[in-house]
Amino acid sequence: MNNNIKIPIKNIYYMLSYAWNIWNVIDEDYQKEIFSDEEFDNIYNVMAYILIMFLDKLIKRGFYKGYITLEEDLSFLKGKIDFSKSIKRNTINYKKLVCSYNILSNDILFNRIIKSSLNKLINYKNIDNDIHQKLINLNHYFIKIKNIEVNNKTFKLLKYNKNNMHYKIIINICKFIHKNLMVNKNSDEDFFIDFNEDKRMHLLYEKFVLNFYKFHFRNNKNIKVKNKTIKWNINDNEYIPLMKTDIMIYNKEKCLIIDTKFYKNILINNNDKFSIRSTHLYQIFSYMSNVNKRFKTIKGILLYPLCIDNLNKEYKLENKLFAINTLDLSKDFKTMEKQLVNILNDFFI
Repeated sequence: MNNNIKIPIKNIYYMLSYAWNIWNVIDEDYQKEIFSDEEFDNIYNVMAYILIMFLDKLIKRGFYKGYITLEEDLSFLKGKIDFSKSIKRNTINYKKLVCSYNILSNDILFNRIIKSSLNKLINYKNIDNDIHQKLINLNHYFIKIKNIEVNNKTFKLLKYNKNNMHYKIIINICKFIHKNLMVNKNSDEDFFIDFNEDKRMHLLYEKFVLNFYKFHFRNNKNIKVKNKTIKWNINDNEYIPLMKTDIMIYNKEKCLIIDTKFYKNILINNNDKFSIRSTHLYQIFSYMSNVNKRFKTIKGILLYPLCIDNLNKEYKLENKLFAINTLDLSKDFKTMEKQLVNILNDFFI
């Protein structure tokens, strides 16, 4: 049995759009432009194309600047004098001192990460020629920006504020590129995910579903969508870990708890008997049993991507409902939307 699920690149783009909260940032004309006449043969053409669009906007707006420290041997005083370095370098004989001072510059970490990402995409052999040329043209704007090696720690050094928040989308794309792009890696028309190896896809899947429902209920003040923490219903919570739900959707009377599970197999074979994974079942029932008692109706859902087991089944336990649902990530995204909305309509309507 094939261990991979096939997800169209267009769906990966839409999932990322929701996961990164850029669904409303990329306007509909841009979204149509991405997939109207352009036919991409790999996910990195998609990411490169989106990056190009946002960098075009950034260049028109102007790069964010920050203060950087420079060090020079100067014949006049500027900033702070480093006497120890001046002695070591013997600059006094040349009537100079080592001075360090701050200047406002484009050559900051945000822009260095972007330059590194551009270079990585430019060196990727499977980028389309027209996109490749656009990346080269954009790279010219980063000539004065230093080249750096980017790793996971690099992104943690970034600090956002109201003046550079527009960089967040671009940096998210750069992070995706650096975490996932293997230069010279062969690619097919579809983006393949290995369920056994790629743990990152579960995080994308969870974030996509959460933000999809947040967007769906954005104008409904009566319904809340959160990844809410639940406390155990015991007399003393000291030393007891909190339970963090993936998605919790609720109003005054009803509560729907969705736990996203990115697994190839929903059912497991135990002594020739197929069953749901017990750990998944215990987890969702713990959420349902300990959620606030004010809700008249509680429902828990284990939401898997459709791969091998096409299972959609509902159970009832006293006043609580439990269901297993599958979401077909290989279908047209409109079909995926309907599947997600139907899960809500079956409960809240």
